[in-house]
Amino acid sequence: MKITLRKAHALQTVINEAVNKLAFTKEVALNEFEHPRSVIEAAIEKFNREEYLRKELLDTLYLLRKSVALANVAAGVNEILADVARAEKDINFYAMAEQLSPRLANEVINGKVGKLKEQPSDAGRSFHSRSDSISTNIFDKDALDQMKHALSTAKKEKVRLQDMLLEANIKNEVELTTEQVDVLHAADLL
Repeated sequence: MKITLRKAHALQTVINEAVNKLAFTKEVALNEFEHPRSVIEAAIEKFNREEYLRKELLDTLYLLRKSVALANVAAGVNEILADVARAEKDINFYAMAEQLSPRLANEVINGKVGKLKEQPSDAGRSFHSRSDSISTNIFDKDALDQMKHALSTAKKEKVRLQDMLLEANIKNEVELTTEQVDVLHAADLL
């Protein structure tokens, strides 16, 4: 049976959930009205059935993961994911440009620094009443525009790459073995 990479990913999630839902009872409560041996044997049988199902599901899961890994390599999915991660790093970095204002004009900076130089000395003033510096962004409007353009380009690239990833996940398939299909049917996961 063939399934797409997208379905294979969803199936892996479902298998993991099924394994996590298995309850392995290691202790039973006994009372005077029950036969201890039959209660214990029933618990052991249930434990063994669930242990066997766990083994079968995990075997199926990890064979599926190997098949998906090979299909991902063949389809170039890993390279696309790396490129998406790079685009996300650029988006996170260049997003700062949206929060910044352009650097003050050189004339304004020079004027403010000149006023700082002309201020009287600290004699007789409190520490907090005098400013010894000015602050300005280091990026001028052109630099911020370039950063915003880089941000826009990275966002477009990420969308393009995610479309490629979706296409690869839908077009490429993996083959489930008959045994895997049987296990998944028995566990009511297919």
